[in-house]
Amino acid sequence: MSRPLYSASYCRVNVAGDGASNAGATVALPVRWMSWEAALHGRFSSRSDAWSFAVLLWELLTFCRSCALAQLTDQQVVENCRRVMDGEQSALRPSRPTDCQRELYDLMSECWQRDESRRPRFREMHLFLRRKCIGFCAETDWLMRHLTLADG
Repeated sequence: MSRPLYSASYCRVNVAGDGASNAGATVALPVRWMSWEAALHGRFSSRSDAWSFAVLLWELLTFCRSCALAQLTDQQVVENCRRVMDGEQSALRPSRPTDCQRELYDLMSECWQRDESRRPRFREMHLFLRRKCIGFCAETDWLMRHLTLADG
C-alpha cells in the first residue's frame, strides 16, 4: 500500500528507493506519490519532490492505513493528474487526515498546487516544521504528559 519506509536514525524516516525516480527508466511509476508534471511529462524537480513529500506526510499522519486517493484506481489517478494539469476544479487531492493540524494540512495543500513555482521549497518547509516542533522532545513530551495525568 505505502512506499517502503525505514528509520535512518532517531526521528528520521527515509523513503526506500527502487529506481522509480529515474525519468528515463521503463518501470511502473508510483503515480499516487507523483506530481502531475512528473506523472504525465516525466518532469522531475525539487518542486515535484515537494508534491511527493506532502503525500509522504499525509501517509505518516494516517499511520499508513491507506494510500493517497485510495478510492481511485491507478488509471483514475493518472486521469486526475490530467485534471490537475488542466486546472479543473474537479481534480482531487488527499483529504485532511483526522487530527491533522490545519497549518500542517495547509502546507501539504501548498505542495499540491498546480503551478510548480507556487509550491514551497524544501528550505521553507524545513523551517515551518522546525517552528512547529520547537520545544518538542519525544521522550520528555511523553513523560510530561503522563506525569500531568498522574498528578491530575
